Amino acid sequence: MRPWLYSSQECYDTSQICRAALQLTNFTGQLAIRRFESFGDDFFLRSLSTSDVNDEYLAWFQDPVVQQYIASAYSMYSISILKEYIKLRERRPDCVFLGIFKAVANTLIGTIKFEPIDLGSNTAEIGILIGDVNYRGRGLGRDVIYYSTDWLKETLGITTYTLGVDSRNKQAYKSYSAVGFQVLEYSETGSARMLLKV
Repeated sequence: MRPWLYSSQECYDTSQICRAALQLTNFTGQLAIRRFESFGDDFFLRSLSTSDVNDEYLAWFQDPVVQQYIASAYSMYSISILKEYIKLRERRPDCVFLGIFKAVANTLIGTIKFEPIDLGSNTAEIGILIGDVNYRGRGLGRDVIYYSTDWLKETLGITTYTLGVDSRNKQAYKSYSAVGFQVLEYSETGSARMLLKV
């Protein structure tokens, strides 16, 4: 079980991440941290679980565009591997792994992960994937980053976020810049390290 989903009795001697569990809201029978609207559709964010893994989720990692820009996509070649990956994230006290769901059908369309989270320096590394091609290029990634970082700031005090992006991925670069990310540096391979302060 994720540290921030423990019951209040189990939280008595745990970290600030665990105490954030008490601020989660209930939405359609699932623990959801945010519900929001983006371009006329309703979405919500909630903790990702192994029960969310299906053939559609697996297919995201077989998409040539995803494979081009996400190095780990090639290693996600079976449902069992994806489930194990999620289980490992659930065990990490420095990780928040969220699914992005369309509210109407409770349909998973993407993920956002904060790992590692450092409560000492109030920082977190972001990884985001809009898996459903129907929702790419519509500004959803920008909105997901905005609402999820807002929640992490409220609950954990995280104010600084970093991420890496392939500079050839113009769509992602544009989305991150629109949220307020600024380039820290470029690597020899052409990827950019970006920083956001909220």
